[in-house]
Amino acid sequence: MGIKLSYSQLIKKYMKNNTLTLKLLILLFAISTSLNAQENIINISLPETVGLSSDSLEQMNIYFHSLVDEHQLAGIQTAIMRHGKLIHFDNYGYSNIEEGKLIDENSIF
Repeated sequence: MGIKLSYSQLIKKYMKNNTLTLKLLILLFAISTSLNAQENIINISLPETVGLSSDSLEQMNIYFHSLVDEHQLAGIQTAIMRHGKLIHFDNYGYSNIEEGKLIDENSIF
């Protein structure tokens, strides 16, 4: 039979023998966390900068939201880009009605 070590003993052994590896893992984790935080920032340009109307997009939002409110759709997510610029992004409703889970910017369909 082999020697059995507790979880904390394994960690201490690993840390003693592999401090450089552990430091690199911590650095990679910090970089990854930082990059993920930056990805969640959404820059939305004014529709007028690309020749569209904010009022028209608001009317579109009202219409799509009414479809959710009237239970024709569980939820809706809209994004509009023009000339490489994001000019509209909206979430409304549920990604899962039974669980009461709302749609968010990270919802995948």
